[in-house]
Amino acid sequence: MGFAVYHVQKGSGSGSGLGHHIDRTEGKEHLYPHADPSKTSRNWSLDVKYQGTPLTQAINSRIQEGYKGNATIRKDAVKYLTHVLTGSHDDMKAIFKNKETAEAWIRENYNFMIENFGAENIVRFTLHLDEKTPHIHCVTVPLTSDGRLSAKEMVGNNKRLQQMQDQYADRMKQFNLQRGVRGTTAKHKDVKVYYSEIPVLVQQKKAEIRALESEISELSAELQKLSAKDVLTSIFKPKAKEKELLKQVDELSAELQSQIKSNAEIGRLLNDFMKREQRAGAELDNAKMSLKNGLNSLLNQINDTLRPLNLVLSLKEGKIALHQITDRNKGMQI
Repeated sequence: MGFAVYHVQKGSGSGSGLGHHIDRTEGKEHLYPHADPSKTSRNWSLDVKYQGTPLTQAINSRIQEGYKGNATIRKDAVKYLTHVLTGSHDDMKAIFKNKETAEAWIRENYNFMIENFGAENIVRFTLHLDEKTPHIHCVTVPLTSDGRLSAKEMVGNNKRLQQMQDQYADRMKQFNLQRGVRGTTAKHKDVKVYYSEIPVLVQQKKAEIRALESEISELSAELQKLSAKDVLTSIFKPKAKEKELLKQVDELSAELQSQIKSNAEIGRLLNDFMKREQRAGAELDNAKMSLKNGLNSLLNQINDTLRPLNLVLSLKEGKIALHQITDRNKGMQI
């Protein structure tokens, strides 16, 4: 049985780079280098309300439509959540060999997202089949039922996230996918299989980081086009366009740092696994040595137990030999 993989990440930037990655925007191929162009036509997107618009616009439109708070939204507020839904490579390939099973898997993932984040908040739900492992990208806007923008309420703390991962795993059981490793209680074999799936998430993280770097580069280029006079003027009295560009650069920089921090966490998990694997190897060697010593000790005990018996047998054999010699001597005397 393979593993179900559900990963969620907060986003406070514009999301344009992520949108190019998900939508496979022409001219932005550097944001999805692992995609096979010959298979891109197999990708599929659910026709959600804002599917036809760029992701940045879709996110902002949903916020304008559903936000009912009185306070101005902070520039560093989490405006969207990006979700990756997939599973172990071999199991996912097996699921997509059967059309009905694949459709059922997609449907279960969509129902999971609706129940936890609301259908009205889904601005992207896209299946990628042009990369190594089939997976779904879903982007949601964290608007609550009463119109507040609150990622904290949607995904909460680690306990809430674990609850969602449990719910997701329950839905995936019918597809022969089980819950991933929880804490450090998993068996060594399970840990090894689970961590073999981490490269899928690392690949997604690298794509997101490339998208953010691309956005920052584009915005920086636009700022550099401004004349020296415009720059000096903007220092004392920023224009609306320059304000917006600077705001986007700040947002993207903050999101890039968040992505790098998340990537570092995945690296830490990999290092932790390698250390655990080394410890398990050492424990196995110790167990073999203990078993060998135990067997040697047991053999020594058996030999000690048999030694008196061997002595008795030797004496008995000597007595028999003595009788035989005596009998022969008697025969000779006659």
